[in-house]
Amino acid sequence: MRWNDDHTAAVVGQTAMYEAYFTRRLLEELTLAERAGTLEERSVHLRACHYYRDMLLTPDQRKAVRHPVKLEATVLNIALVPIPAIMSDLSTSGFQLALPEPLEPGAQIEIALSGLETLTAEVVWCENGEAGCRFLKPLHHALLEAAVALNVQSE
Repeated sequence: MRWNDDHTAAVVGQTAMYEAYFTRRLLEELTLAERAGTLEERSVHLRACHYYRDMLLTPDQRKAVRHPVKLEATVLNIALVPIPAIMSDLSTSGFQLALPEPLEPGAQIEIALSGLETLTAEVVWCENGEAGCRFLKPLHHALLEAAVALNVQSE
C-alpha cells in the first residue's frame, strides 16, 4: 500500500468515526426532544438536531465553507463572566470552541476576538470541553476574511 492509499484509508476511517458520532448525537437529541417537559426545552433539543443533521451532510452540501482557524477568543455568557477559549472551524454561519467551562445549549453568548467587533452566537451543543455555536446573524465575508487573516498572523 502506498502513502496515498494509507492516507485515504485513514481519512475514510476518520469520516466514518465522525458520522457515527454525529448520528448518535442526533438520535440522542431527538429522544430528548420527545421527552422534553417544556416547549423551550424541546426547542433547544430540536436546534441541536438541526446542527447534527447539518454536520452529517457532506462538505459540498453544507451551507457555508468551514475554515480551520485557531484563534484566541473570550466568551461572555449571560452572567458576563469572561471565559478564555480557542475558536476553530469558522464559517459564516458558526464555529467551534474549546473552553475550560461548559456552556448551556441554547444560551446566547458574545465572542470577543482581538481586533474584531464582538460577535453574538447561540450555543448549539457542548460536550467534553468543546462547543458548537451558530451566529445569530451570518458573519459578513469581510469579517470572516479578517478572522482568517488573524489566524495566519498568529502562526
